[in-house]
Amino acid sequence: APHRRDGFSTSLRGDPNASIVRPNIGYAIEVRSRVPIGASLSRYDTLGRTDFEGGGGESFSGELGSRFIESGLSTIDRLDYILFFQPTPSVITMRFMLESGQVVYHTHQPAGLSRSGILLRDIPALANQRNIIVDMFVFGPMSVWVSSYDLAPASRGSSLTRVAPWNAESPVIAAPLATQIPPVPGLVDEVVSGQIIIANPSDLPRTFRVSVSSSTGQTSAQAGSDQLVAVPARSSRTVAPSDVPDAIYQSGVTMIVRDENGGTAPFAVRALHSPTTRDQTSASRVRPQYQNVFADGFIRNDAITPGVDKSEHTLLLYNPSDTEANGTITVILLNGTRLVKPLNLQSKITGRIDLGRVLGMPTIGPVWFSTIVQTDIPIVASVFHRDDLAGGIWISGPTVL
Repeated sequence: APHRRDGFSTSLRGDPNASIVRPNIGYAIEVRSRVPIGASLSRYDTLGRTDFEGGGGESFSGELGSRFIESGLSTIDRLDYILFFQPTPSVITMRFMLESGQVVYHTHQPAGLSRSGILLRDIPALANQRNIIVDMFVFGPMSVWVSSYDLAPASRGSSLTRVAPWNAESPVIAAPLATQIPPVPGLVDEVVSGQIIIANPSDLPRTFRVSVSSSTGQTSAQAGSDQLVAVPARSSRTVAPSDVPDAIYQSGVTMIVRDENGGTAPFAVRALHSPTTRDQTSASRVRPQYQNVFADGFIRNDAITPGVDKSEHTLLLYNPSDTEANGTITVILLNGTRLVKPLNLQSKITGRIDLGRVLGMPTIGPVWFSTIVQTDIPIVASVFHRDDLAGGIWISGPTVL
């Protein structure tokens, strides 16, 4: 129905008879509609272990492409899968770049209108490698996702990332980060510490300008202290907000990466929001939009101890323009109730909005909802989600309508 939030479960933990998919068989979901809609997927996969936090989430997109770049992949203590959905059959050529400088080529040819994938560990030349970059080409449209399981004892988590197709018209990439979120005593045992990976898949060294915009409105550019980051050919570099001099960051920042080399050579930015793989996202696909739609929202607090947050759902917003952005944030509940809040986002500022607290939603959960951010000029938007009961921390970009 119009202006409604709805959904369904493809599978339920502990109740295989309720699943609409076959156990242990990979699948793709294609959603077709006569009008633009937002769609998201939330996944909780513990790998059958009690010590594994397997929560992840990501937005759907109708944005297909023929070239995709991703970085930060690994075959050490990790299960990294690259997943493909192709409407038509075509050969996928993958160029893997390793820290040693070695380049490994691999081809994959799935059937048309199919879901397929590869496990990096299954490619012998990629054994025992970290910080792998992959550059993927296909003669025809496709969608690419990365599903990662971190098996290291200190991590034990997963992430789900939709990789954006390379867009030569976008020489600037903005990555909102949920930095320095204070731990909740007894519930959250880590402080989220954002950083980014800049990947240069080209055969020439390149320089990138990294600046930081904070929730206070102060930017590193205003202080004249942007950081120039040199990235060798076929390599990547990790940059944290603290690496940029005079950067002010507390509850949220946006790291902006600009290509200083000119031209249309490709590069990619991956955002990391915790020390583990539990929360990675491809920032290359978070682009400014007038309307940012997040189909899935979920908040639940402790019914036994009211006021103790068991989850968090926070909007991260960045206004890249030279003028202020005005608009609305609309939250749509399952029963159709619409909660609307005016939005004013000053130029070059990063906003962090806790939907549960600011919009006065019920303090005793669970509450399911969708969120629409509508502005008069394009802004960058992501959503940060934390669930302490089911286990999981992730950031998702919006549906690209």
